[in-house]
Amino acid sequence: MVSYLITDTSSGIGLAMTSHLITLPASEVEYIFATATRESTALRTLARASAGRIKFVQLDITNEDSLNVALAKIEHVLGEAGIDVLINNTGKTLVAPKSISRM
Repeated sequence: MVSYLITDTSSGIGLAMTSHLITLPASEVEYIFATATRESTALRTLARASAGRIKFVQLDITNEDSLNVALAKIEHVLGEAGIDVLINNTGKTLVAPKSISRM
């Protein structure tokens, strides 16, 4: 089973990707970590209907403390498994260059 992390999922392309991925069977997409600085109503509704497969993770990728909190939440769910697919949908730059490899 595959896990995805998608940045900036509160609207637009990120929300559309999340909406599409959740239509795939759990045997193909186990978890979608949908990140944004704030959870939109549309994302909240989608997550509630996902039987726990969509996990909202508050994340401001320009803030290293926010990144560390997000990583801890993801590790709590996945343990040592790690993220299989990262879809970096945000137009911002990460604070720490090694942050992606930590995910």
